[in-house]
Amino acid sequence: MLLKDDHLRAMYVGGRGNATARRYARFWATVFGAGLTSRRWITLEVPGRRTGRVERGFLRQIPGARPHLPVDRDAPSDAFAAFAGRYPAFRVDFEETTS
Repeated sequence: MLLKDDHLRAMYVGGRGNATARRYARFWATVFGAGLTSRRWITLEVPGRRTGRVERGFLRQIPGARPHLPVDRDAPSDAFAAFAGRYPAFRVDFEETTS
């Protein structure tokens, strides 16, 4: 059974995963940890949040990014902190694995 977008979004109302979302996360962590997935699949680890810094860099480096974030790229850090929780951003680091 595939979940529809509305059901998936409902698991994260308020920006935090509900009990169902946490169960899915534990299940997939177990599957990935046991090596039961394709080598094409990856795991996204999110160790913590650095409010505002990523968004500021995004606005400065990506042409056309301004319409997507409600702040000027030269705004003070407080302006970024005010909205950063609503716009999650992640840095992707690649880790070479040997199999």
